[in-house]
Amino acid sequence: MNSPSRPIKTRAVREGGPYSARTNVVLSDRLDAMGLHAGDRIAIVGGSGIYAARLSCVKIVAEIMGEDTPAFWRLTPEKTGIVFQKMAEAGARMVLAPDPGPALRVDSSWVKVEGLPFYLLRL
Repeated sequence: MNSPSRPIKTRAVREGGPYSARTNVVLSDRLDAMGLHAGDRIAIVGGSGIYAARLSCVKIVAEIMGEDTPAFWRLTPEKTGIVFQKMAEAGARMVLAPDPGPALRVDSSWVKVEGLPFYLLRL
């Protein structure tokens, strides 16, 4: 049985509109191309990318979300190193994060996901 909202959702995906899954599908494909495989363990910063991770059949073993996200991007390199070490100890191979914007920055160890506002860091 089709729900009345189904055509709206289908159109949103096709057109990349609000609530579109297109970005998650593309992100999942790009993560696969960057060496992430089903069963791998990852960490997430910022909460975005969770659905793409599920599509890639990876396990999220660590998350930094909500108000902790801007604080994470402001940490010193020494403190982010400790966070990354803890993520690796939890089994994460990589860290996925949305672009933090111009006010906060990622260092050169992060790899930009082609065509999307996401970065990936190999641990």
